[in-house]
Amino acid sequence: MPDPRLFIGMPIYQLGEERSTKGLVRALQKGDVPAMRTAARILQRYPSARFDVKPGTLLSIARAELASAFEQSGCDYWLSLDQDIEFDLDVLQGLLAADGDVVLATYPMRGAPDVMPLGFGRHELNALPFRTTSLGHRVIEIEAAGLGCALIARRVVLVLQEKHPELRFFHWTKESPEVEFASERQRWALFNQEVRDVDGMPRYLGEDYAFFHRVRAAGLRVECLVDAVIAHDGVAHSLAELFDRRQGLETWPQP
Repeated sequence: MPDPRLFIGMPIYQLGEERSTKGLVRALQKGDVPAMRTAARILQRYPSARFDVKPGTLLSIARAELASAFEQSGCDYWLSLDQDIEFDLDVLQGLLAADGDVVLATYPMRGAPDVMPLGFGRHELNALPFRTTSLGHRVIEIEAAGLGCALIARRVVLVLQEKHPELRFFHWTKESPEVEFASERQRWALFNQEVRDVDGMPRYLGEDYAFFHRVRAAGLRVECLVDAVIAHDGVAHSLAELFDRRQGLETWPQP
């Protein structure tokens, strides 16, 4: 079976005078950046994978730039990877094996209670449905989580672009301020923050939660690998470990 066409995209805050992507990449390579180690592992295993870094004064802008680059790359999957995230290849293989719309692995500070499996609160956690991938990974459907380690199928971006024409805009820079209405300048603000009514209360949603709410509103699924171990700023946990501290996940059937 051929390797999937994989796009690795990392957003970065645009800081100081390091305005070019190349300059930012050079700065990253000089430091001890966990995501660069992760990307190096992936590129060794999948040498045809594309790797891109996009700066932005807001993460939502950087992610919009990455979404455009992903669409133009022709790749099947976009691995959204934040700078402070590190994991081994088995996590990526689990994300791919899940073969979902959006499949992510959660991490400390984006774990329980931020990651809420659908139905949690009405049922015991160990009574919630989960599925098992072809490689034996446990996957549960969730409402939303962080975008630091998320595999996004190409169809998701295309569906959201079709459903949200109001989020289309055209990119411009100070170096080239004229707005040319050409396809290469077209972007979608799919990661824009918003205030949304959730359970009868207005809630502010950051770029990651707003994106996942748009995904689910489009009839697509957001899922999480239960046992994947992700390191965030050097601290590693899986969703199973995070929930074990609260209730019941250790009683789930093992794959």
